[in-house]
Amino acid sequence: MSLLDLFSSPPAAAPEVPAPTQAQETIPTQAPETPAPAPTPEIPPAPLDSFADLWETPDEVIQQEQEAAQGFNIDPTKLAAAAKDINFAQVITPELTEKIKSGGDDAMVSMIQAMNMMSQQVFAQSAVAATKISEAAYNKAKSGLSDEINTHIQKSTVQSSLAKENPALNHKAAAPIITALQQQIARKFPNSTAEQQLEHAQKYLKDFSEVLQPAQPEVPDLNSTNWEEFLD
Repeated sequence: MSLLDLFSSPPAAAPEVPAPTQAQETIPTQAPETPAPAPTPEIPPAPLDSFADLWETPDEVIQQEQEAAQGFNIDPTKLAAAAKDINFAQVITPELTEKIKSGGDDAMVSMIQAMNMMSQQVFAQSAVAATKISEAAYNKAKSGLSDEINTHIQKSTVQSSLAKENPALNHKAAAPIITALQQQIARKFPNSTAEQQLEHAQKYLKDFSEVLQPAQPEVPDLNSTNWEEFLD
């Protein structure tokens, strides 16, 4: 190597040409699957759900009770309209009318006679009308009395049957509750028999007692436990 070679710069190296890069294949990404929603647990019905509307009295029953409470009433407007259709003057004969028209003493006597005949007619018609009204009122009261007797019989049957099954219900502290329950069942189911009302009352008391009882914790079955899992 000569002295000039020591002070001379080495030749520049040729630039490296990068090798062509191979295009990378794009792999499509798959969206994560959305987990299915957990099923909503089915809530069992409450014991008293079947009696949710027991204390809601039907409108027709309320109307019947209001009509029964009114008792024996007469509409004056209808009575006056019916009286207008009656001709009380028809009892006066044409001869009597002519005597009144002629004047004199006979006219006064004829007038008094005509008034008396009309009064007799009014009295007779009033007696007939009063009889018919009383008869209609009696038939209506008799029908209501029959229903009331039937209601009392059903009430006594239900209360005595419940007290026989559970004497505690006959206590003076519980009797008003049983009476209110029986009366409401009779109002809610007016066409039911005493046996059907008793079934409703028994089921209501049974379901009500279940609501009052606290939930019992589940007791594990020790016989089904695999005790070998606790051994090393």
